[in-house]
Order: sequence, then C-alpha cells, then structure tokens
Amino acid sequence: MGTSVFPCLFVILLAGSSPAGCAEDNSSASHSTEGDAGKLVLLNDIADVEAFISASESTGATLQPRGSQHREEDEEEGRSPAAAGNGGAKRPAGGSRGRPVGVALTPAGRRSDRPLSLRPQEPESPEVSQLRLAAARIPEVPFALSSSSAVREHYGVTAATLTLFRKADKDRRDMDMDKEEIDADKMSRFIRMNELRLVTEYNPTTAVGVLHSSLLLHLLLFTDKKSPEHPEQMRRYRAAAELFEGKILFILVDINLKSNEQVMAYFKLKKSQLPALAIFHTPDEKHDVLPLDEVSIERVKDFCNAFLQKMQKEEDKPEEKAFNEEL
Repeated sequence: MGTSVFPCLFVILLAGSSPAGCAEDNSSASHSTEGDAGKLVLLNDIADVEAFISASESTGATLQPRGSQHREEDEEEGRSPAAAGNGGAKRPAGGSRGRPVGVALTPAGRRSDRPLSLRPQEPESPEVSQLRLAAARIPEVPFALSSSSAVREHYGVTAATLTLFRKADKDRRDMDMDKEEIDADKMSRFIRMNELRLVTEYNPTTAVGVLHSSLLLHLLLFTDKKSPEHPEQMRRYRAAAELFEGKILFILVDINLKSNEQVMAYFKLKKSQLPALAIFHTPDEKHDVLPLDEVSIERVKDFCNAFLQKMQKEEDKPEEKAFNEEL
C-alpha cells in the first residue's frame, strides 16, 4: 500500500538526559514528514511533543535515553511529529488525522519542525545511533527524541522508552529500552508490528496492531493491489477513512497475499465478488459484507453509517424493553 502525503505514526525516544549531538534545533524550521531518512527531531518540552504529534496525520514514536535530568530552556516554537512514552504502558495520544508513519528522536526543551542533525563535536548515545538507523529504514515515519523530565513525567516514563503514537485509534505503544539490548532491528520490528495508519494494510506483521487496536469496528476493503484501478480506489478509500477517524479502523486486504485467503473465507467472499467491503464488530463478531462495482467515497460512507445505525438500534432495544416493563 502506498503512503499518503501526511504521516499517521510518530516515534519518539524518551531519555533521561539530553543525548548530545543527536538532533537539530526545532526552532523556526518547517519539518518534512518524508525524505529525511535517519534524521531526528529534538523535542524539549510537552508543547513540542504535542505539536510534533498534532502536526502530522500519523502515528509517531518517541525515544527517551537514560541519564541525568537535562537543562530546560525557552526556545522558539516550531512543529514536528513526535512524542514521549513510558516503559510499557499504552496510553492515548491526541492528534489530527492520519498520515504516513513518523518517527523522531529529540532531547527535551526545544521545539522544531526540522529533522535533527548530528553535531559532530558531541558523542552520540547508543540509543540515538540505533534510532537513527531505524528512522532511515522507515523514512515515511517522523522520528523524534526528548530528554525532558517534564515530558517523561507527563507521559509516565521512568525508563528509556521508545514510544509509538498512533493517530488511527488515538493510542500508543511503548518499548522499554532498559529490559534488554535494543537495536535498530528490534525497533523497526516493534514499529511495524504495532503501526496503524489511516488505512492499514493487513498482513502477518500488521495483524498484531490491528487485533490489539482500541477501535472495535473494523472496515476491510478486499481488492487486488495489482489492478490498474487500485491507486484511485485507495485515494477514495483514504478519503472515506478520514470521515470515520477515531471510530472505525480502515483496513486494506490484498487478495494477492496468500495469508489473506483465510480472511476472505471468513467473510465467505470469492475473488469474483471483489472489490468488496466487510465491516466487523470485534466484541460480538457481528459483520456485514458488500460487494462493489466500484469503490467510491459515498458507497463506503453509506455502508459504514448503515452498520453504525443498526448497532445503535440494537443497543436501544434493551432500554426500550426495560422502559416498557416498568410501565
């Protein structure tokens, strides 16, 4: 699945001390969400982190390295996609609509819209070096770093933590950097396993994030990614996803992936019926299926709204019954 212009994920490394030489000032610079592979954003306070997350439409991750409390300074404001996390708990993160994934590495205290650049005269910590490698592998995700004590306290972080902020379900995932030796490979796998985008492509890796999402309604589009109509279908599907952000998790199921045959079988779909939509309520497994002649914003919107209205009526029935019995 191709990425959109705006990120949907953010990664931040939350550290106990300012990781010297790891990042560039975030003041008076306009951040780029793509094309800055290996670059990190330095976040110096809570406002920086919130701006970093809100500025993009994606999930983000943050890493906080170990060390002593840093010196906090007043700096010029800027924007950048990143945030801090705690050592393992998951917490909601606010933000705007979904964009591609983003990861940033930044020390606390400043706010920036630019990727961070290494200051050669200062040594770089191992966490920062590994995060930089991970950022280079996932260039569509904004990465940042913060060592602010206020940021760590705000997000409940006590240990060096890599935090992934997801805008699709306003949730977050944390990786404790102190439990074991964490390298770029483990960071990359953690992000890929837990990422959720405005539209998340379903496969054995992303299945972890999908199944553990806080969103209980999932909408699946079954289609052929090799089809010439696929780019336009995805454009419309993403546009519809923006209308239900925070309510329904939008998922793409590529029929060319063998592991997805089982998903098709669950909804009793055949390739001759595709493209098709399937909406699924995870708590009770209630679902509806709709084969499509074409994928359009209106068809997707009407299908979702019809299912939401049906669920609302079912929820209202017990209340009506109780009311009638009282009478």
